[in-house]
Amino acid sequence: SICETVTPERVRVLWWDTIVHGEQVFEPGQFSSIKDLLKPQGGGGTRAGCVSEYINENNINADCVVVFTDGYIESDVAWSISSPTLWMVTRRRTFVPPSGSVVQVTK
Repeated sequence: SICETVTPERVRVLWWDTIVHGEQVFEPGQFSSIKDLLKPQGGGGTRAGCVSEYINENNINADCVVVFTDGYIESDVAWSISSPTLWMVTRRRTFVPPSGSVVQVTK
């Protein structure tokens, strides 16, 4: 629903755990069916810094970054991107991000 409301040029989904395993890019015509098109990759361990590394190494110039996490990640996250970051946290209520803002996600 975020995509349908904001209507960005494109949305890039990175699949990661301790490394980025893959990415998918969606265009506006696909936004209503993103949930059916997602193909998760990886699993096991969590190191959010790999997302920042991937963005920098691949010269991705994102207008913003939304990170979905349970909040149980490394304590010293190396987050070195300039894009505004929104951390969507599902479990660990005490999570403090290295930068950006937090939204506590509840069911």
